Formats: sequence, structure tokens, C-alpha cells
Amino acid sequence: MSANNPMPPDFLFLAFIGAIFLFVLLQSRSILKQKPIAEKLEEDKSKISSLSNLIKTMTDDQEVWAETVEKTQENLVRMFMELEEAKKLAGLPLLVKEGQTNRLAEAKEQFTKLLAQKDV
Repeated sequence: MSANNPMPPDFLFLAFIGAIFLFVLLQSRSILKQKPIAEKLEEDKSKISSLSNLIKTMTDDQEVWAETVEKTQENLVRMFMELEEAKKLAGLPLLVKEGQTNRLAEAKEQFTKLLAQKDV
């Protein structure tokens, strides 16, 4: 090479530098676009978690209410049976007709068995 003939620029090297610059630019734009999406995703995840906890709490409350209603029904049946027996002892007119006393006795027996099974 002589001083009169300068070395031609290497266009492949310049294209490589340009490709790196373009890659960095596109990557940064992609990251900036994904940032709001990631934030929205995290927000939605927290909302879903909150709703899941609320559903679990409501389900647990529903189970407690069901148990409470069942115990109340048991107590009402027991009180009704005791009331009928007390009326017999006091000689008052019964709400249950004489023909239905067998049904009452059967219901009392089944209910007593049920309570005995629960206590075990």
C-alpha cells in the first residue's frame, strides 16, 4: 500500500457495529414494552390470590354455618320430643295424635342413634 492509495474502509466491520447498535436498540424497546405487561401481570396475580383467600374464607364460613344449623335442628327436635313427653306426664293435650306416637318413637330412636354415632 502506498500513501497515495489509502486502505478502503471495511464495510463488513461497520455493518457488524451497526447490527449491534440495532440489536441493543430493539432489545431496549422490547424491555420497555414488556415492563407494563409484567406489572399488570403481578397486579392480576395479587388480585387472584386475594379472591382465592376470600373464597376459601367464605367456604369455611359456610361449613361453620351448616354445622350450626344442624346442631340447632338437633336441639329443636330433642326439645320437641321432651315437650311431648312432658305433656304426657302433665296430662295436657298432645300435638301428636295417638296413632303418630309410634312415628315419634321411631324418629326419637333414629335421632338417638344418630347422636350416639356423632359422640363416638
